Amino acid sequence: MTLNPWTFTPVPHPSTVLPNTLFYNATSSSLPSLTYHVSLSYPFSWGPTPSTTTRTALTTYIFAGNAFALTASQYLHRCVPVDPATPDALVLGIGYALTDSVYALTQ
Repeated sequence: MTLNPWTFTPVPHPSTVLPNTLFYNATSSSLPSLTYHVSLSYPFSWGPTPSTTTRTALTTYIFAGNAFALTASQYLHRCVPVDPATPDALVLGIGYALTDSVYALTQ
């Protein structure tokens, strides 16, 4: 998927490990040396493969996405059984495409 000047490349992962979460590596032609890691978690009620719809949801942006996005996602997923009136929510995590740690001290 391309959103000028950004290109989002899906990162494959087993859906049984992190259900209802999509991962992408994002690159930009204006920042060729950086690759960002983007995760998008969506409500379980949307099913395993969401399609483009007119659904609305609250969105939480996590800018230390490598370390905190999945924690925020799990928190929101666990709120629904406790309070069914909890609105749908997305968690968009933005981090760096790291291969050996969740933090990059230079970033």
